[in-house]
Amino acid sequence: MNIVVLDSFTINAFPEYWEPFRKLGNLTIHEKSSQAEIVERAADADIVILNKCRMTAEIIVQLPKLKHIGLTGTGFDHVDLEVARQQNIVVSNAPAYGATSIAQHAFGLLLQLTNRIDPKSKNLEWVRDTRFSYYTNPMVELNGKTMGILGWGATGKEMAKIAAGFGMNVIIHSKHATETSVGKLLSIEDLFSESDVISIHVALKPATTGLVDSSLLKLMKPTAFLINTSRGAVINEADLLQVLNENKIAGAGLDVLCQEPPAENEPLLQAKNCIVTAHISWMTKEAQLRLQEIVLNNARNFMEGNPVNVVS
Repeated sequence: MNIVVLDSFTINAFPEYWEPFRKLGNLTIHEKSSQAEIVERAADADIVILNKCRMTAEIIVQLPKLKHIGLTGTGFDHVDLEVARQQNIVVSNAPAYGATSIAQHAFGLLLQLTNRIDPKSKNLEWVRDTRFSYYTNPMVELNGKTMGILGWGATGKEMAKIAAGFGMNVIIHSKHATETSVGKLLSIEDLFSESDVISIHVALKPATTGLVDSSLLKLMKPTAFLINTSRGAVINEADLLQVLNENKIAGAGLDVLCQEPPAENEPLLQAKNCIVTAHISWMTKEAQLRLQEIVLNNARNFMEGNPVNVVS
C-alpha cells in the first residue's frame, strides 16, 4: 500500500509521530501541500491522510488509484463525500479524540471571561493602588447559572460534565438526541433565551453554516456568554460582532474563525469582550496521541477489509 500524508505540519506533536504508519506500507510525508500539488503527490496513493487539504470533486476524480482517505480530525466538510462514494473511496474521520481537551479549553475561555483572567496582566495597577484587592471589572459566579450546550456529541457531553461540576444547570439542543442522562432537551430558541452560557459543539455542514445569526443572538440575555470551539462558520461573524460591540451580550470566547489564520484587520480580534485563541483547543499532547492511534487504526482496519469510523 502506498500511503501519502499531505499536510503533516498540522499535527506534528513530536518527531516520531508518523513512525508507526511506516509499518503499514510505503509512507511519503509532505509537510504542506497546496491544492495544486495534491493530484501529483497523491497520484500513486492507495491511502491519503490529510487534515486541512480540500479533497474536491475535481481532485478526487483524478486519483483513480485512491481507495481510502484518512482524516486527522473529526470534521469532514473539506471532502466531497458524494464524489468519494461514487469513486468507491472510503473516508474515515477521527471522532471524539479531542473531546476532553476541547471541552477543557471551552471552559477555560469561559473562566477567562467570567473571572477576567488576563495572561498578559502584570497587575501594575494593583502596585500603584492602596487597596489589598484591586478590582475594576465585575466577575461572575457560575454556580446556579445555566449552561446551554448546542450539539450533543462527545465534546458536548464532556462540557456538560464540567458544567455540572461547577454547579451549573445544563440544557441542550440537538437535532439527533431524543433523550439525555443529564439536563433537558430544548428548542434552539429556548436554549438561546434561557442560557447564561452557550457553548457550541456542532459539526459544520450546510444545515449549521451560519446557524448562529442575529435571530438567535438577539434572544440571548445581555449577561450571557457565547463560546465556540467547533467551527467558525457556524456563527455569522458580522452578526456576532454587532451584538458584542453594542453590548447586547456579555462576551464571547472563540477558538475558531471563518478565516484561519485571520487577516490582521479581522474585526473580531478587536471586538468588545471577545477572546480569540488560535484553533488550539485540540492540541494537547494527550489528544494528539489519541488522534494518532485512531488514524492509524482507521488505516489498518481499512487494509484488513473492515473499515471503521466511515463518514462516506
